[in-house]
Amino acid sequence: MHRLIGILLRLLAGLTLGQSTIAHASPCLSYNVTVSDSTVQICPVATDSVKPPFACGGSNPMLRQNVDTGVVVELANFCVTNVTTGATCYEDECVPDGSYRYGFASPYTCIPEALCAVAYWWGATVVDNGFGTSGSCTWSSGDSAPTPYPAGAPWPTTGNGVKACSASECGATSPTTLGLLGLAALAPAAIRARRKRRG
Repeated sequence: MHRLIGILLRLLAGLTLGQSTIAHASPCLSYNVTVSDSTVQICPVATDSVKPPFACGGSNPMLRQNVDTGVVVELANFCVTNVTTGATCYEDECVPDGSYRYGFASPYTCIPEALCAVAYWWGATVVDNGFGTSGSCTWSSGDSAPTPYPAGAPWPTTGNGVKACSASECGATSPTTLGLLGLAALAPAAIRARRKRRG
């Protein structure tokens, strides 16, 4: 009987620990970022049949953070259609050489529809021999230079930009009291069955 109780306790511990944090290799809410010369295109994307909660041109600004200096700017709501996917994306033009993080001012949050991680930001590196700062780069009609964002970056200063969602944030729950009682109720039945086999 002590052995059976030990098995039940290990099972319960496994259920609880297994649901503490959910993280997939690919976040279900993320960004598709591509660089062409001094232009960076940032497309909000989703996987696992989850619809992105934010889109280009909305009230949630897209930010660009310089990795080296920490300076954050807000992009203009200049939206283009990605020729490959048809998605509506931000286009950041005349970007100086450097490494950057792009992400929404109000970051993606964990959602109950999918057990997955979400991206705070996505990185991009611009290397085109200073074209974006040489004076020969001009913004397209309807676009404009980014503006300072004094509030700073809304994401952590460390890490790879991905937030692993906990089970409670994603809608999963730990075993309830009723579930515990149900498992406990299996013990006497299992003991009786074991005794019957011995008899």
